[in-house]
Parts: sequence; C-alpha cells; structure tokens
Amino acid sequence: GKGTLWLAQCQVGDNIDLLGPLGNGYSIHPESYKLLLLAGGIGIAPLRFLAQRALNQGCSVRLLLGASTATQLYPRRLLPPEAELITTTEDGTAGKKGYDNRPSARFC
Repeated sequence: GKGTLWLAQCQVGDNIDLLGPLGNGYSIHPESYKLLLLAGGIGIAPLRFLAQRALNQGCSVRLLLGASTATQLYPRRLLPPEAELITTTEDGTAGKKGYDNRPSARFC
C-alpha cells in the first residue's frame, strides 16, 4: 500500500517515526498439542513467534507457507527449526505448485 511505497523510498540514515505493535496477539488454548499455521508471503512474520511459543509449550507445529516464487519465500533459517515446514509457490519453483491454501485440507 501507500505506507509500503513510502517506506521503500526511504534512504539509509533517514529518521522515521514508528508506532507499534498494533492489533491483537494470538493465544494458544491450554489443551492444544498440534498447531497448523498457514501464511502467504510476509504473513508469516507474526506467526513465527506464535510457532515458537507453541513449541516452547510442547506443541507440535506445522507451517504451510506460500509465495509467488521461491525467492519470495520467508527464509527457513528465520523460522523455528523444530517446526515442520511445507512450502508452495504459485510458479512451482519451490514445494508444491499452487496457492498456499490448497494443500491445507490434507492436514486438517
């Protein structure tokens, strides 16, 4: 959106004001033991912390991550190594070809 465009035009050394975090967090039901998290593109950013918290509480975590191409996938090294990662790309350059929500029915 407009904010992303503005931020992309900022230069190294520019001063910017930030307000956050905004929105609502996620909670894990105390009786949960398996989590299936789905995200597309940058949507994984807040879920990586939820995944780590769930793992710390003894849950198993499966992440379904989708993007347009392999180069747009969130880096695996930034995700909890204990989480199972399943990737899809629209062009088939990584994981299954298709949108990130298509394989989700198999895992529910």
